[in-house]
Amino acid sequence: MFKSLFFSIGIFFSVSCFSNNGFRLKKITFPTGLTKLTHEVMKQASAVYNELLDRNFTRLQIKGLDEEEWSRYDLIQLAKKRAVSIREFYIGIGCLGKNIRMDLAGIPSVILFKPRATYSLSGRIDLNKTEQQCFTVAVSKKDFFKTKSGNVFVFEQNSFVDQNEMNVSGNVNVCVW
Repeated sequence: MFKSLFFSIGIFFSVSCFSNNGFRLKKITFPTGLTKLTHEVMKQASAVYNELLDRNFTRLQIKGLDEEEWSRYDLIQLAKKRAVSIREFYIGIGCLGKNIRMDLAGIPSVILFKPRATYSLSGRIDLNKTEQQCFTVAVSKKDFFKTKSGNVFVFEQNSFVDQNEMNVSGNVNVCVW
């Protein structure tokens, strides 16, 4: 009796601890009547992707401000165009099209999957050059750079090592997206 109870509790605990966080629902809000991406909408879409854990799905509910009183037909037409805009945004920042699905049943939405991060054998990330920023960092001294979005990266002296864990000499080029 106790063996089967502990076995059942062990199975439940291991499944709940090692499974992904499941399907999430997030909202992206457009300005009233607009279907084009604004800076604020892009910030919302980026935040959704950045908060999403590896190997997880999220459904994006796409809404407009103060459009509750609009006809259902108009809301569906706007949502379709907005879903296409959001999908194109994610493809533009390097997401694969196969990881972005449009659900056109009812009020259209976008289903986004974030795979486990993968890198090429060369160590280079396969991303489009959209919003790419490259900087040269001096290895022999403390150095920093600031991106367009205001993020500051600080590197202490001798922060970089090669694959043999030896200190790198000279300068290192760092690219961020």
